[in-house]
Amino acid sequence: MRVLIGGEFSGRVRDAFLQQGHDAVSCDYRASEAPGPHYQGSWLDQEILKQHWDLGIFRPDCTYLVVSGARWMTIEWREEAQLAALHTVKAIWKLPIGKIAIENPIGKLSSLWRGPDQIIEPFHFGDPFKKATCLWLKNLPALVATNNLGRGEQACWKEPPGPERKKNRARTYQGIADAMAAQWGGGADMRYCEMCDAWVRQKECPKCGADTVKAVREDCYQCDGDGYGPGAGNCPRCGGGGKEKFPSEAGERPADV
Repeated sequence: MRVLIGGEFSGRVRDAFLQQGHDAVSCDYRASEAPGPHYQGSWLDQEILKQHWDLGIFRPDCTYLVVSGARWMTIEWREEAQLAALHTVKAIWKLPIGKIAIENPIGKLSSLWRGPDQIIEPFHFGDPFKKATCLWLKNLPALVATNNLGRGEQACWKEPPGPERKKNRARTYQGIADAMAAQWGGGADMRYCEMCDAWVRQKECPKCGADTVKAVREDCYQCDGDGYGPGAGNCPRCGGGGKEKFPSEAGERPADV
């Protein structure tokens, strides 16, 4: 799967998808902090748009959209800047990409556009921090918590002033990056070859040519629900374990996956 991570300079989400075997590229005006496939520029550049992407995860600039800046929006130029930011989000939503996720903090998008499909926190995914993040999802399931710690420390607001403040507040936490790759990166597309005892993405095993089958994982002890997908002890919804069942035993794919 070809994955575009727009507005990422840390490489964390990109690298999580690369580790899952996908063709992932990050894109930002800033250079990548970590070595890897990166386009330095706009995701609206023709060099990016003319390529085929299966999944796009975008983090548009939130400067003029966050609730904390609402008191300044009576200034005429800032009001126009907010509308420009809004139209950028709407343009992203209409890009010719089958699956799209847009990230932004809690802000004006809910009233200017529409409410998010999900709000997540880093502490839902094993990082002991609080940073409410809204997700607008097109043809993607909501993320399932992988390690809910119950609460987290507010680190972003405590970031001291300085040239690196904006960058330090913008980095995706690793637990969220890993969950995106595991749950949106084709876990439900994984199939099992009984001949090779291997997990592949093709209907025919590329190694032996045998037909492959989908497998369902149920009674996962971490997300407490049915999961679709690969590997013994590895639920694609949350990374936890569970019992294997093949479609002949398990019936149709669960509607909520």
